[in-house]
This record gives sequence, C-alpha cells and structure tokens, in this order.
Amino acid sequence: MLDVKELCKSFSKKQVLNKITFRVASGDVFGFIGRNGAGKSTTIKCILNFVFPDSGEILFKGRSTRGPRFRESIGYLPEIAQLPRNLTASEFLRYAASFYRKAGKPAEEDINSLLKDVGLEDVKKKLIKNFSKGMKQRLGIAQAVVHNPELLILDEPFTGLDPIGKYGLKQILLNLNRQGKTIFFSSHNLPEVQDICTVICIIHNGRVVYQGKTEDFITQFDAKDLEEAFIKSYRQSGGHDV
Repeated sequence: MLDVKELCKSFSKKQVLNKITFRVASGDVFGFIGRNGAGKSTTIKCILNFVFPDSGEILFKGRSTRGPRFRESIGYLPEIAQLPRNLTASEFLRYAASFYRKAGKPAEEDINSLLKDVGLEDVKKKLIKNFSKGMKQRLGIAQAVVHNPELLILDEPFTGLDPIGKYGLKQILLNLNRQGKTIFFSSHNLPEVQDICTVICIIHNGRVVYQGKTEDFITQFDAKDLEEAFIKSYRQSGGHDV
C-alpha cells in the first residue's frame, strides 16, 4: 500500500534520513520505532509532504503521494494535536469532515456512530477545552477517520496517556484495523507496539535496521519482549546507554 524507497533528507548539511526503505502492506498495523532523533518524525513529514526529501520516492498504491488524491486517502494524527478548545466534539468532527470532498456533510447518526466507536458518545456536546488528554486523543482518532480513509498515520499516539488511556486507545486501533483500516504509527511505547503491531520497522541514525514481524525480531535477539530485543539491537548497532 505505502512504499518508501531510498529516502534521503538533510538539514543544514546534516543527513537525517539515509536511504530509508520500507513497505506498509494493506491490513498491517505497522509500528515505526527508534530512539529520539532516529528520523521517525522526518520520515512521516516526508510521507505527508510537510517537507520534501532530497531524493527517493514515496508511493501510495503505486502512485505518487504528491497531490490531493493521496491526502483524501489517509487520516493523520500528530503527536501534539491542537484541537479547537471552544467547539464540542460533534462540532469539531463536522468541521474536520468539511475538508474532504468525499466525506460530504456527515449525518447526525454518522457523527454519533463515530463518537461511539471512540468512546465519546456521552460527551459529544462537551467543549473540547474540558477534555482530558485521553479524550483528546480519542477525538483526534475520530477526526482522522471521519472521511473513511484507507490508511491512518499516527505520530506517537500513546504519549502522555495513563494505563487506562493506553488500553482504550489500543482497543480503538485494533477495532479500526478489524474494520479494514491500515495503521502506521510511530511510538516510544514498546509494550503497546508489541501488543498490536503485526509488523515493525526500526530505524537508527536515519537507516532502517529491521523490518519484519514483531515476533521474529524478538526471537532473533532471544528476548522476552520487544523492549529487551530493541535494547539488544541498539547495543549491537554500536549504541550506548544514556
């Protein structure tokens, strides 16, 4: 579905991405992981055309990601979502839908159904400024799927959530995947990645060091879980503990 090929990007002569190559297949829950500064956010920004790579190619279903067709086929949630404080959840989703031609003007029952899917049906008339961090993340997921995209791109969706919030968000993502959504997300929360990701891609210093099944990576490093395997991989690549 999404092919990133030989992606390179430099800022002020510092190379941030060095021939990044990976593939997200239709139906994947794809975890994109690496340390701070590894190049995760820059890669996502290149995919979304927020910045442009120096070289390489990004394709969605065999076509360039440049242009409105791609943007209407994806949903995006940034790490820090700036939601309009003085709108209600229902008002915000109608506003979000207005940016997409194919979404049209969603009916009230469609808005209610979407809010129910993310566990916010009971607070649909509550102002966003009164929402908790977890509620805002749930609403952010709802806006990302309001136009029924094929692919979701989520940047650090678990950041700042308490254990209950993380559990709830995992269930939402798994349910969306069961509904046919392909999900690509970056995360530092490796237990959550292990719980829901069928495939992972690990980058280190702007290079892909692993792509494949999560369970195969754990087995490769004879580890008890993804966190231990990641640490072993990092040390093997020449990294040092902070």
